[in-house]
Amino acid sequence: MYIGIEGPNFSGKTTLSKIIEQHYIDLGRRVSIVTGISKLHPLGELIHNDGRLYKNPAIVNDLMIAAEKYFYYYNVILPKLNSQEIVISDRYLVTCVAYNYLYGLDPELTWRIYESLPKANLIIYLRVDEDILMERMKERRNLSFTELKFSRKQELAAFEMAVDFMQKKGVHVFIVEQTTDQAALENLMSFLHSAIE
Repeated sequence: MYIGIEGPNFSGKTTLSKIIEQHYIDLGRRVSIVTGISKLHPLGELIHNDGRLYKNPAIVNDLMIAAEKYFYYYNVILPKLNSQEIVISDRYLVTCVAYNYLYGLDPELTWRIYESLPKANLIIYLRVDEDILMERMKERRNLSFTELKFSRKQELAAFEMAVDFMQKKGVHVFIVEQTTDQAALENLMSFLHSAIE
């Protein structure tokens, strides 16, 4: 099973990934958490660490990210899936659509770039209130270029658009309203338990 955890920065993706990981470990399953962009390939390292990338046209950056995502999927994620491991990805395609939209790329173009990349079996979107994001941001000293360039309101709107876009493309997105909502988490865990039976 391949699970994508989506949401804006500070929405609780890492926390939820760890909760899901522990859930499956408790069921006796092997689990790996992977990130949206790896540092296994020089391109991933460049994307992570080189602020000059944001001076490129958005399409150039996205093509580099897409190349890295395809490399990562076929060289890291697919072998794990083939060995019956459950893979949880901290970010996946909703993030690509959302951030590309912020930088001026049409969602349809982003979809075409990633269309042949295998989709996750389940995408979980963490819908979080702007005030919660702002509060969590205060805890981090260094913000990313994107976090500085766009407001949380813009980021949240881009993610909502991306979720809606993906659903219209036939991708099932399970929406969790807040990572602190115990009922929503219990509902998700019940769904995940039934998904592997």
